Amino acid sequence: MAGGSLGWGLVAQQLGVPTTLIVAGVGLALAAFGLHLVKLPAGEDDLMPSRHWPEPLTAEPVDNDRGPVLIQVEYRIEKKDRPGFLDAMRHLAGERRRDGAFNWGITEDAADPERIIEWFMMESWAEHMRQHKRVSKADADLQKAVLAFHRGPAEPRVSHHLALQTKRAGQ
Repeated sequence: MAGGSLGWGLVAQQLGVPTTLIVAGVGLALAAFGLHLVKLPAGEDDLMPSRHWPEPLTAEPVDNDRGPVLIQVEYRIEKKDRPGFLDAMRHLAGERRRDGAFNWGITEDAADPERIIEWFMMESWAEHMRQHKRVSKADADLQKAVLAFHRGPAEPRVSHHLALQTKRAGQ
């Protein structure tokens, strides 16, 4: 906005205020007409909830405001599949962030490079439970693309970690 104000101020200084307003109005009309001709994407993605995530296992009920929550998903990825897996994970990272994750990352085990951990953080337990409900069928397709690279006897292991509150010394 500051750059636009400066630019239009310089134009007004050269042409005068009435002429500048006419130029701006004509530009706005041309932009509106041009953008009217641009077609929006059809939006074929299925955004209905997929409900394919199972409820997390907990040792005891978790307060909804408890957080942040760290979610880890452990994959087994063969070295030859790593480039394709990382490309699929790039798309999945965007989906995780859209669904509310405020931090996301992917790591490998230094002792076992085929053991890959995806992790992301949610603000609270309630927010993570809402994430379970809003994962769409299009998001499920992204997750299937990632799962196609997983090798192992079972599905990737998912774990949920809750932050602990510690007291400061003297409290």
